[in-house]
Amino acid sequence: MATRLKNHFVELDGGIEERYSNVAAEEGKLLVGINCYNKTKRGYQRILGNTKFDSTEVPGTGRLRGVWRYNGVTYAFRNHTDGTTCKMFSSTGSGWTEKKALLTKDGSYEFINEDFAGTLKMYGASGVHKAFEWDGTTWTDITTGMAADTPDHIIQFKKHLFLSFDRSVQNSPIGAPTGVWVPVTGANEMAMGDTVTGFMRMSGGFLGIFSRNRANVLAGSSTADFVNDNLSEHGLQVGALPGTLQQMGSRVYFLDDRGIVDWYTARNAGDFDDATISYSVNEFLSTQSTLISASCVVRNKTQYRLFFTDGTGLIVSLAGNNVKGITRTIFKDASGNNLPVRCIANVEDSSGAEEIIFGSDDGYVRVMESGNNFEGYAIEAYLKTLYTHAKQPGVEKQWQSATLDVQSAGVNTIQAKPDFQFSKPGVEYVSVDIAGSSSILGQFLLGQGLLGASPVSEGRVWMPGHSEYVNMTIYSNADEPPWEIDGIMYRYLPGRRLT
Repeated sequence: MATRLKNHFVELDGGIEERYSNVAAEEGKLLVGINCYNKTKRGYQRILGNTKFDSTEVPGTGRLRGVWRYNGVTYAFRNHTDGTTCKMFSSTGSGWTEKKALLTKDGSYEFINEDFAGTLKMYGASGVHKAFEWDGTTWTDITTGMAADTPDHIIQFKKHLFLSFDRSVQNSPIGAPTGVWVPVTGANEMAMGDTVTGFMRMSGGFLGIFSRNRANVLAGSSTADFVNDNLSEHGLQVGALPGTLQQMGSRVYFLDDRGIVDWYTARNAGDFDDATISYSVNEFLSTQSTLISASCVVRNKTQYRLFFTDGTGLIVSLAGNNVKGITRTIFKDASGNNLPVRCIANVEDSSGAEEIIFGSDDGYVRVMESGNNFEGYAIEAYLKTLYTHAKQPGVEKQWQSATLDVQSAGVNTIQAKPDFQFSKPGVEYVSVDIAGSSSILGQFLLGQGLLGASPVSEGRVWMPGHSEYVNMTIYSNADEPPWEIDGIMYRYLPGRRLT
């Protein structure tokens, strides 16, 4: 009896998987995933691009020190051209106007917009200058009375302005951030025992105070009854690396030595190991954690993102309380150079929609998740799936074809390359070279095109090869709308059983 063709569908999901061998993990996960992310239900989608918020560079020198939006105006901080001071500039998208000069140089700015007494105002801290209040016209330095009055982190909690000074936390009078502060030192000081790396308001009416190796929660409503509930003894010590704290709904995420932590799980379960959500990419994080430059959430895609000084990043795609998968990014500028995200803000545009603005080394403010390219430079994206044995381990297969379940908002040029892994040595191995398109097997347009000299229809890729396992690389390098791929249907003839 003739052997009949069999079909095997691989549903793509789960993100990059570094923990297991290529053939031991779930087949829909990835060996490589660059500039794509897990969709909410299943499958992967290429990222959107970046565009310049303002076509002109923020005046000054060096990287941008902070970006923010207040009352519809975008603000950026950058060192003066002589490098001795820092300045604040404003823009609505058509040029930058100096608003404040003679600030202390360098610094890493954090901001909040808060209404303490009937008017929404902008507040900031940089680690090198006094905290400040800005109402769109007047800049007011906030004097706290601390010996080194250069706070690093800032937040509003129960109508108090909270600032951190190395290991100490201080708060303003209620409703009066520019009023007379009375710093608490000595035995009653809110001393964290470690350098504070950030604040976060928590569900239940608590304030999270995070340090490099500690996590604390503040309860109460005023100076009279603020109580510090120290959680550093729950499980092993845990703390947040600077610049990694973000909130998505009631959940708080940050990077610790163990990896990315879901604080909600850690606080409620008391087990930080169970709360680590990045085991699948911790090998990558172990080499990148010293390069952290910024983080953000993308709320309309339920994503937590980390960025590094070399221009790379991570996208953690979430679905409810679960991690859908983690993939990587490599941002580029208009010349094709890696583009690091140095400072970032999740704000609203004029219609109230989410907008993510960021600053980099070249002095421009950019809008993330905008357009189909990197300022005219094509977005190079690729994913390489884990190997599948089509639920027939130990059986050699004669692969016939693969049909890609691809969706698109427009015409996309995508390339595909199957890779055959043989069970015995001495048989030629067809490798994947994703560095250039010349080694990718063929090129097809959705619904039409050519694969070498063979016609391609509806994303079908012909696969002339024999092996026990196979995987697929999907590649694109074009200025086009994002593609989506949800799965791959492989067709094959079962062969002999391998011994």
